[in-house]
Amino acid sequence: MQQKPLKAYANVGLMRLARRFGWGTNPARPVVAYAEPTLYCNLGCPACPTGLKLDVRPRVAMDFAWYRRLLDELGPYLFFLNLYNWGEPLLHKQFPEMVAYAKKWGIRVIASSNLSLPLEREYLERLVRSGLDKLKVGMEGTSQEEYARYRVKGTFELVTRNMRTIQEIKRELGSKTPKIVIGFHVFEHNQGSVEEARRRHRDWGADGISFAASFVSEQAEQRGIRPSTVDGFNLYRAAGLDASSERCSWLWGAIVANPSGSISPCCGVVDERSDFVRDARGVSILGTVWNNAVYRRARRSAAQPGAHEGRKVHLSRDGMQLGSIPSREHEIICDRCPIPFRQDYVDKMLDKVAADVIAKMRKGKRLRVRLRATLAFVLMGLPSGKRARARTGDAQPAELPVT
Repeated sequence: MQQKPLKAYANVGLMRLARRFGWGTNPARPVVAYAEPTLYCNLGCPACPTGLKLDVRPRVAMDFAWYRRLLDELGPYLFFLNLYNWGEPLLHKQFPEMVAYAKKWGIRVIASSNLSLPLEREYLERLVRSGLDKLKVGMEGTSQEEYARYRVKGTFELVTRNMRTIQEIKRELGSKTPKIVIGFHVFEHNQGSVEEARRRHRDWGADGISFAASFVSEQAEQRGIRPSTVDGFNLYRAAGLDASSERCSWLWGAIVANPSGSISPCCGVVDERSDFVRDARGVSILGTVWNNAVYRRARRSAAQPGAHEGRKVHLSRDGMQLGSIPSREHEIICDRCPIPFRQDYVDKMLDKVAADVIAKMRKGKRLRVRLRATLAFVLMGLPSGKRARARTGDAQPAELPVT
């Protein structure tokens, strides 16, 4: 994998400076991106707008030519690329090639899949060879019956077979990636299986497992899917959730590109009507989109005194936060942020970058490596390192719960 150029670290420092002073016009490039391969899925998960067939976005796949242009423009500055959001990415026939193209810039690429797909071995070999760093597999159960309550139309045995096949191919090719991590979203009906899943995940073919709370829509509750009764796995607890205490990091450091060509300010934007640009396929992202009037207004609003003070958030069960869709003229989705408790997402992703830099500063075997890492640390704006030191090693950045 190609090493990130020092200008990428300098861009992080510039982004932090622009956010610190609340600049509406942001001179920095995005450091994290989402690029959605498809906007359709083979399953029918009842708390997901795609699974519910709400048709709030067109059911299309990303054109590879536009994807290349997107990466050609943003790739030198990106540290993380998430190739997923509302659809099933492995339904894109060129998904492995999408990953491989991003790896040219030393970007860490992450995907999330239900993996309940009849994938041919040849496709999985291409996936392993692509350089994909992490594959998160949505798997909410320890048996077919429990799993399929949420992963409607999914097949438990097919998921585990695909994971084991990927592990077999990794061994044959001598590859350590992709790291397969089961994303187990905890609901009331499966909370009693958490410990069993923790014990058995390696037998199923995973390298790790994470447990998270999930959004629950009214449609899901009508089908008997309810939030966990365990506070730590419940986004709807009576005490509420702590909102981010800082200015939204997405507006200064991340971008979300959809296959229809629209651009969203964050991964929590459900409906295409809330996007900041409806079609960016024929224009420069940095020259036309990144500092357009909507972005500038959103940043100025987020920079207002008191706008980012910590507060409690009480979520409603409205179908993946569809209640956040602007309903008044001149209103934008940031006025009613759908994920206020995840506004520090980019900070957490950059904690990993800082942790890697700190590790090289301390443990680099060559003087040149240590000196370059020290320069990168300075260019990043001397991040505090408080959270970064805690993440040094194999820790992973926090992620938004994905339904």
